[in-house]
Amino acid sequence: VNGIKHLQYKDYHVLRDQIDGFETMLENDQYEIIKFYIEIDEQKRQEHIRQTKENPLTRWKAQEYENVIPDDIYLEEMREILQDPTQKDWKIIDYTDGEAATILMYEHIIKRLKKAIKAYHERVQTRDGLFTEGYTTDVFDNPLAKVSKSEYKTQIEKLQARMLEIQFALYERKIPLILVFEGMDAAGKGGNIKRIREK
Repeated sequence: VNGIKHLQYKDYHVLRDQIDGFETMLENDQYEIIKFYIEIDEQKRQEHIRQTKENPLTRWKAQEYENVIPDDIYLEEMREILQDPTQKDWKIIDYTDGEAATILMYEHIIKRLKKAIKAYHERVQTRDGLFTEGYTTDVFDNPLAKVSKSEYKTQIEKLQARMLEIQFALYERKIPLILVFEGMDAAGKGGNIKRIREK
């Protein structure tokens, strides 16, 4: 099994080029791609894995975690991607405090969708195909604050309602949307996806 693990990414750079090409194709067709890298405190992650192992219905998932790419290889490759200035926007979300992380995620999605709608109105028909000069990103800005249960419930309902409005605005303007989630196993990706789909 270990031999298979180490060989899974032997054509990593080819795979990465294919992903970049696919994203570019979608963006040329006016898709809005929002990418999240979900990270988590290792102690919390191990707690998630332990809970998964204890549940007979999800035990198979924990076994899958143990048979995938080793953590050090995965983290090394992802660190290279996140630090690559040519990579399109990744938003890093620390899911150690799941509720605060969910609020950050909603705020980021809403910000990006508002920007996409504004760009739709300002879009010109001709393009020179050049990259924007002076490109900057807030991918490593990740202010994570603790929130109380009551504050979380209030904020999440407002953010979900606002996101529903923006999704409808995208639908009216025929602007497709893709959300991308990346992160280690048991980091909290599933929880984020679940909350997005709740409304």
